Amino acid sequence: MSNQPTFMIINQDGNGNYCLTVRKDGMAGLALYDPEDLYQLWIKEENGTKDSQGQPAFTLRNVGTNEIIRGGDFTETTDAEKKSELWSVSRESDQGFLKIRTANNISRHMTPISHMMVQGLTVSFWVGSLKNTQWKFAQPDNNYKIINISSKFKEGYNLTIRDGAVLLAPADPKDENQQWRTDSLYAKGAKDQDNFRAFAIVNKATGLAISHGFGSGYMVQLAKLNKNYFDASLLWTYNSAIGDPGFGDIRMQSHTSTVFQAFYVDSTDSNQALLALRPRSLILEQRWKFNRVNNA
Repeated sequence: MSNQPTFMIINQDGNGNYCLTVRKDGMAGLALYDPEDLYQLWIKEENGTKDSQGQPAFTLRNVGTNEIIRGGDFTETTDAEKKSELWSVSRESDQGFLKIRTANNISRHMTPISHMMVQGLTVSFWVGSLKNTQWKFAQPDNNYKIINISSKFKEGYNLTIRDGAVLLAPADPKDENQQWRTDSLYAKGAKDQDNFRAFAIVNKATGLAISHGFGSGYMVQLAKLNKNYFDASLLWTYNSAIGDPGFGDIRMQSHTSTVFQAFYVDSTDSNQALLALRPRSLILEQRWKFNRVNNA
């Protein structure tokens, strides 16, 4: 592995929330910004050649897989395959965002296949000049891993902690109880049965992590995250492939049919939508979105 600096490659569309990653099927795709996710980290290795505009060519090696991303569309010859590994960036930029193109054909730009910016979206090529063809190389910044977690069930509400319980409350950007981080390092590379990577969900204000607790049929619990003790009950995975762009289900890593569900204890109190675990049914109460909190 090269000892050169590692970078995250951030897409301009989606407010810079999404980064180039290697998906679970080995394809290039998008993932919500997570500087602790090795599959979102890349090494840029220049080889001394240039593209037709004189821009330096380079390979992109993924830290998580140690593999080089290729531009595809090559013949079976060795030379063509090697050329497909080379990339360059455009001279012109838009607020620091550049086109990433194949060095042997600079009209082909790296781009997500849809404007619906969602977790896992495939990244391919486009010959046009659209906003989502622009990318930025940036050093990983742990400050940007802070998110809030919103539900499609109640728009304008986020998950928060109150009186030791996890529930939905009106969105308040100043409330650190509504701010969370996903800790993929704690998961030690664990995945679920569908090969989605696991993470812990840790509250910024309290440092407490959401726990499976007693499992399906019960409210989630809160537990202290101890880096020196591995607790599998703190591991969750996220599946965006539920047919609802922008939303996904948050499920137990060890039992993927059990998911987060907003549960009304008292329908007359809009702040008492507690977070429970229920069997997956794809109702609105089970559809969640991770939203990056800027400058958190």
